[in-house]
This record gives sequence, structure tokens and C-alpha cells, in this order.
Amino acid sequence: DDIASLNPNATNTTSIGNCRIGSRVEIRGDKIFTNLHFDDVNIEHNGVVVFKSSSAGWELKNYINAPTSSGDNTIFAGGLARDFSLYKDHLAISAYETGGNDSMLHIFKSSSTSGWELEQTLTTSSYNDGAAVNTSTGVNTFLAVKIYGDKLVTSGFSNGQSRYLGIFASGTGGWAFEDSVFIRDGNTDG
Repeated sequence: DDIASLNPNATNTTSIGNCRIGSRVEIRGDKIFTNLHFDDVNIEHNGVVVFKSSSAGWELKNYINAPTSSGDNTIFAGGLARDFSLYKDHLAISAYETGGNDSMLHIFKSSSTSGWELEQTLTTSSYNDGAAVNTSTGVNTFLAVKIYGDKLVTSGFSNGQSRYLGIFASGTGGWAFEDSVFIRDGNTDG
């Protein structure tokens, strides 16, 4: 309930209920970042929870809510905050769909004055802006993400039976498609 009370986007529920916590973990200094997610169309609290070490033990320090208006209802059963990656002042939270075409990747940036704020949201069109072979569907894109330095790698881009990793780079205009890696076609397991 303490986590739910930190959600700036909550409208109905003040409890995290049966949410799953801790299937993905990152450590930065004296803080542990872990995901909170639940497969339900009505859930509001999916996101990343931050615990900080103190003399009293590990205490709830912060909570970054992944926007629940990310896509249609299939997004919640698929993977809102199921995966995330942290590097310095950037945090990328996946929001992938298993049935619709609205998968997204939310990128947050931290500052000492305002905390974690949504900086940019990547979609399949973000990939198609530069990819040689456009993705034909947003289903299962952004399944996994890894951010390091000014690079971000994410999986699941599909054109028919072919699948690709997408590589994005951070620049003055934000995160933009840089390259892709072919990982499977209809004749290979992958």
C-alpha cells in the first residue's frame, strides 16, 4: 500500500493487490531498483520500485509509474514493466503487447531537482523511421531492453517471420534508431 500511495497516476486502487515484485532487479550504489507488475487490464501500479539502504535497513525510497495508458488492454497482460534497464540517469521500462500493435518503451531521466520524469516513448514507428526493413507489427516488440551509455538495445521487431534487435542512440534530438541486428527468419529457431 505504501508503494501504491506514491503513484501519481492512480485513480481507483490504493493497494498493489496481487502485483508481482522483484522479477527484474538492478543495483545502483545504495539503491535497489525492482519491477512491479500484474497481468490485469485494470492495474495502475506497474512500474519500478526503488529501495534505499539506511541504518534502519532497506526502505522504500521511490516509485516510477509506467503509464497505464500505454496501449490497448492486451498490453497489461503482456508486459507493462515486466522488463527494465537502468544506466546512470536513464531508466527504460518496457510496455509490450501480446495481441495489439501498440508496444512501447518508456524512457525516464533522473535529475536532482525533479526526480524521475518521462523523457521519451519509443514505438514501432521510432524503429521504422530508420530501419531498412520496416516492422509490420508492434506485437511483442520491446520484449527486453538494455541501456548502456548512449546506446539502447531492445528486441522483438518483426517483419513477417523475420525478427530484429533494434539499436537506438541518444543524441540532441532524443533517442533515435541507429541500427538493427537480424536474429531469425521463418526457417530458423531463435
